[in-house]
Parts: sequence; structure tokens; C-alpha cells
Amino acid sequence: DCAENTYADSNQSKYFEYHLDYPRWNDASSIAIATLSLLGLFITSTTAVIFVYHRTKPVIKSADVTLSTVLLIALSLSYICISVLILKPTNTTCILQLTIVFIWPIVYVSCLAIKTNRLRVVFSQKGKLSRNKRCLLGNTIQLLVLAAVCAMSAVYL
Repeated sequence: DCAENTYADSNQSKYFEYHLDYPRWNDASSIAIATLSLLGLFITSTTAVIFVYHRTKPVIKSADVTLSTVLLIALSLSYICISVLILKPTNTTCILQLTIVFIWPIVYVSCLAIKTNRLRVVFSQKGKLSRNKRCLLGNTIQLLVLAAVCAMSAVYL
């Protein structure tokens, strides 16, 4: 058995000490990551402000406001959580890193898949949508599907 901060050679006859070097906030790579994260957060926030300002316009109304809002919030939170990747690993930061790496992309893809499916259903109809199909396109059902997909994905982590 190796002591902490050591590793054995291939024959396991000698032990070598190693030093863990964690990123620091003043490193060039950390500054670049933080800058890109802030830029992404700024662009997402600007998009959200434009989205809210023009919320009464037909284009915005037809864009499914609920899922678009979830998508913008998820993007904003992922940009904020990028800073966790720069911190020294602890139990809390490791859990947050798993959330960043696995859950947020699932939220993005799920939102886009639900929006795509909604468009497919709407445009594949030749006339008026039946009451059942309109019910399936409602915001509550879409949010429940999104929550179910995220919950199933979290179980498989």
C-alpha cells in the first residue's frame, strides 16, 4: 500500500512522492476560462433581456417561452458553475463538477429535443390539432417531460 501523495514503480519496490498542483485564479488558463465564462454569461444575459423586452412579439410567443426560459437559466448557471472547475477539489466541488459535466448538457439537449418535437407535431398536422395533441404540447407537460428526462439521467450517473 502506498502512502498518501506517493506512487509505486512497476515492480512495486520503490515509492515516489508526487506533488499535486491545483489551478490558481491568477494562472493564465484560469483567467482565460473565467473570462470566457463571463463573456458567455454576458451574452446569455443580454439574450434574456432582449427576450423579456420583446416577450409580447409574435416571434417570441411562438418560441415557447417556458422552455426557452429554462434553457437560458441552465446556460447562465453553467457559465456561473464553470468557476467550480478552477477550485481545489473537495467533496462539495466534486459533486458540483459532476452536476456541471453531466446534468447541464442533459438539460440543454432535453429542451432542444422537446422544442423540436413540438415543432414536428405542429407542422405535421394538416388541419387543427386534436385536443389530445394540444394537451401534450402544453407547458406543464413539457416541463414534466424535461424533469423526467433529467431525473432518469441523474439515476444513471
